[in-house]
Amino acid sequence: MLKEIIRFCKKKFGRSHSRHHSITKKIISGDDGMPAPSPKRLLLYLHHICQLGCAKAASLREYLDKQDSSREKKDNKMAANSLDSDWTTDVIGFLSQNLPIQNDGEGWDHMSSTAYQIGCEALVALGQAHETKWGAIPRKNPQLPNVLPRWNDVCVAILWLANQQNKLSYRLPDGSVPPSRTGWIVKGAPSPSSPNIAAAQGLGPAYAAPEVLSVLQALGLVAGGCWTKVAETVLWRCQPTAWGMDITSGPRFTDAAEQAFDTMPGSIRAEMDKLSTITEADVATAVAEIVANREEMRAKYGPEARVSPADTTEIARKSLEFMRRGSLDWLFFRHWRLADGWLVLTEEKRALKIFHDPLAISMCRAVIARLYPDFPFLADQEPLK
Repeated sequence: MLKEIIRFCKKKFGRSHSRHHSITKKIISGDDGMPAPSPKRLLLYLHHICQLGCAKAASLREYLDKQDSSREKKDNKMAANSLDSDWTTDVIGFLSQNLPIQNDGEGWDHMSSTAYQIGCEALVALGQAHETKWGAIPRKNPQLPNVLPRWNDVCVAILWLANQQNKLSYRLPDGSVPPSRTGWIVKGAPSPSSPNIAAAQGLGPAYAAPEVLSVLQALGLVAGGCWTKVAETVLWRCQPTAWGMDITSGPRFTDAAEQAFDTMPGSIRAEMDKLSTITEADVATAVAEIVANREEMRAKYGPEARVSPADTTEIARKSLEFMRRGSLDWLFFRHWRLADGWLVLTEEKRALKIFHDPLAISMCRAVIARLYPDFPFLADQEPLK
């Protein structure tokens, strides 16, 4: 196969492109440290260089990576455009049955927990509930909206809720359960079930309770007992600790970061410039707020009340830095997604406000590092996992 490809290239483009041939040969044979492409993908590449000319063609790896990215977007859109009955019924049923119920039995309580908050938001976006300060209450006449919330956001809501309720367990590569974070061992506890979702697509194994497995299959994340291709980047937004995922060093992430930097809307850039700058006036205002808050607490609870630390400029600046990093993350939570880049207004309206999204936080850090290399405080916080 390799000899035939090299012979074809020489005949088609002449000896002037021998360097391209040698690089192509190195990649095809796997000498670049990456797995050799399949014959089908090589034929696709040949078609590409026949159209553009060998000198203008991108390198084999670059071209194939772009093909993968394009195919991934197409797969995500196909999943998102599935008929409503393909996943909405299963999703609504799972959310309504697994979110904490209010003590009075009227609606769901998010309990200030991220997974529950996003689950309640998903029910509202699916036309099944009204939002409240503490969660959501059922609508008297629930009805799916004409425009559904984003499929990948709904997937994250389900995965986070299932994991929160201990109905989805991400396993170590050998299928075993990761050690407890507390280090506690429960004597007499039943042995954990074996994984029923096999490692695939760069994702690790997992065990899902029957009702979780059913909704994951309806969403197209699991098929044939394995994670599907479209599940890969959805799980980038969960990044289970057991899997030890490192998404930031791969070409798809770096290409997306480059695109996010190059295509950033002017309004987003202006907001980022504003948030990244902390003036002396900002610090002085923060100090004044700390003092006012401390005096208010003492007036309300007495002189011995536990109050905020001393009103130093250093403490005030650290507090501002923390809040500004959070505000920058929120720009990506609201306005950016891997498959689409910066969202247009219609897509923003469909998006769930998924905060603590490790993929969005990592992308924010990558873009910040390019925009503001002299402001290390903006990038010194690791994404939550």
